[in-house]
Amino acid sequence: MDVERFRVVFGIKMKAARKAKGINQRELAKRLNIAQSSVSHLEAGVRDTTLSLVARICHVLDISMDDIIAESIAEVQKE
Repeated sequence: MDVERFRVVFGIKMKAARKAKGINQRELAKRLNIAQSSVSHLEAGVRDTTLSLVARICHVLDISMDDIIAESIAEVQKE
């Protein structure tokens, strides 16, 4: 699997979930206790993350870890 492409797709899905929740990057960063630039880098797909941060992101955005990860993998594999 193309890890770089996975990061980009994951970031796109994360951004869509954040926007659907109606919060900006600054608010998400505050809730996650990370820098706003970290949120920006994750959404742009230029930064790796940890499983624990993915879990926190999913909790804050009220999305399933399984869904966002599985959907990202599926999209990368179909390309």
